[in-house]
Amino acid sequence: MILKSVLFRSDQRLGVLILVFLAVNMVAIFVARATNFNQIILLSNAYFAVLTGIFILKDILAIKAKTVLVLFGLVVLVFFTLSELGAYSRGIWVSLVSTILFSKLFLVMYLARNLDPEIVSPFIKLGFFIYVLGIILNIIFTDFFISLLRDTNFGVKTDRLVGFSLNANRCGAWAVAFALYFWFVERRFFYVLICLTALLLTNSRSFILLAPILFFYLSSMRYSFARSLLVLPLVAVPLIIFIVLFGDIGTTFGAAESTLDGQSRYIRIAMFSSGVQLALDNFPFGAGGGTFGSSMSLGSPVYNVVGIAHWATVIDGTGIYDSGLGGLMGEYGFLGGFLAFLMAGIGFYFIGRRSLKGPDILILLLVILYISFFRNVFTDVFYSLIVMILFLIILSVREGNRLNPKKKRMMLR
Repeated sequence: MILKSVLFRSDQRLGVLILVFLAVNMVAIFVARATNFNQIILLSNAYFAVLTGIFILKDILAIKAKTVLVLFGLVVLVFFTLSELGAYSRGIWVSLVSTILFSKLFLVMYLARNLDPEIVSPFIKLGFFIYVLGIILNIIFTDFFISLLRDTNFGVKTDRLVGFSLNANRCGAWAVAFALYFWFVERRFFYVLICLTALLLTNSRSFILLAPILFFYLSSMRYSFARSLLVLPLVAVPLIIFIVLFGDIGTTFGAAESTLDGQSRYIRIAMFSSGVQLALDNFPFGAGGGTFGSSMSLGSPVYNVVGIAHWATVIDGTGIYDSGLGGLMGEYGFLGGFLAFLMAGIGFYFIGRRSLKGPDILILLLVILYISFFRNVFTDVFYSLIVMILFLIILSVREGNRLNPKKKRMMLR
């Protein structure tokens, strides 16, 4: 009843709209492939654009120059300039659109800045319900989910849990976010067990490795150092054993090494190394926005420059997003990479109500850096959302509050 009584304040309306976006976004890819109604993904993206546009316009008309909104404008201006100074700049229009697409993390920050925390608990619980429903259906109707997976140059991996996201890494990312929330905020340990089991079934090495680090960091904030050391092996040991037994790490390192030697085509390593090479060759501005590793770079001549234009995963566009850090440095150079993380840190500081400490901002930036090795957090709403959930969990632990409407309100003002 408490939630119902406050849903119609402006910040609560935003929360309801975000709940709708969350529900649609979590099932959009599954519905699109199951029904061949691919427009749902476009509608989901359009909904996010309209949602942020409405609240930006509202603040502009109300002459509320909120810091994060100003920061978003500054990001667009700075990276538009870097794009135009890039060695292979594709013109003002491409620079502008690619810069706005690059700034999605800051748009998600802006929405979080306006979000009333009373809606966060329903937000997480709705997401968790959809997530669990997806993994249950995945387990029951395994063959059907496998039939929806996109084939790649390396074949379809059929032994990993993917849920409604139809992507093991995204499924693993949700598992880590929900596990952290239910351990440190809601204290629902059965839910944590569900999440960690799902994480193992995804076999997402990236997030299996990240999980114990985040558990240890958050434990060190809430508990004594000795108790934190007890939490670390409790989470880390089963995950590490699983990776060693089933992670197939040797194959991955072998593919990476042979790619660097020019004998194989491991696209993630190729995108990262090519991005670094572009940043070195076009120091300090890079190749320019919309030229490498982004949605507007399909058909870009820059892929010919780095020698991977003929790769199947570059031609069909399925592999060009496989290294966010490579894409960032390739398009905007080392200067752009530095400024992107600097501005993200500034953004976390301002939306953290001065409750976040330096190590908290650092861990958030390191998480962005880590995820960016395989996806560009700055351009991806999904991974931006995961990072912002982590931000809210850290803020909750730091302030000693529980993010649900029955407890003391935690206003992000």
